[in-house]
Amino acid sequence: MSDAIHELWQRIERVLEQHAPETAATLAPPATDQEIDALEAAISQALPADIRASLRMHNGQCDPSRCHAFCGEGMLLATSEIADRWKMVTEIDEDNRFSAAPDQGPWWKKTCIPFTDAEGNMLCVDMDPSLGSRTGEVVCHVHDSKIERGLGASYQSWLTSLAERLDAGRFRIDDYGYLWLDTKVLPK
Repeated sequence: MSDAIHELWQRIERVLEQHAPETAATLAPPATDQEIDALEAAISQALPADIRASLRMHNGQCDPSRCHAFCGEGMLLATSEIADRWKMVTEIDEDNRFSAAPDQGPWWKKTCIPFTDAEGNMLCVDMDPSLGSRTGEVVCHVHDSKIERGLGASYQSWLTSLAERLDAGRFRIDDYGYLWLDTKVLPK
């Protein structure tokens, strides 16, 4: 799996370096084993192998301006940010019991591990074992609605879709040099 993640990141980096070098420069160096271990301890669960491999390539993005998101779903989170977002949303949910509301799907699940943030909306992998073969699917935690499901079978499938859109030129560069990804899903 790590070879596949490495190859996907090489494809993504190649497009970013050619068309959006300032965005490419926001990709953080690899996470250390200690940072990954601290994340797993903070969220009380193991990371899926594909996210672990990705964090070993880039530990999120370093962009204080938050203007260089290239994936369409916000900024890639570093290990410490993943832990912080997970803790924050878990505490909000426990204090307000949003996920216990009848007649709607859950607002948050502790089994979700966020990996992007777009002003409170976060892409996550849901590691709930009760999902069976869907364990590890990509979902979106929406800050004011229920979780949106079915955005990818896994983190690796999501990253593959991102690489494919970039490879296919399905993006534009605005007047300020920021990359905007076409978020339409490619037909299979």
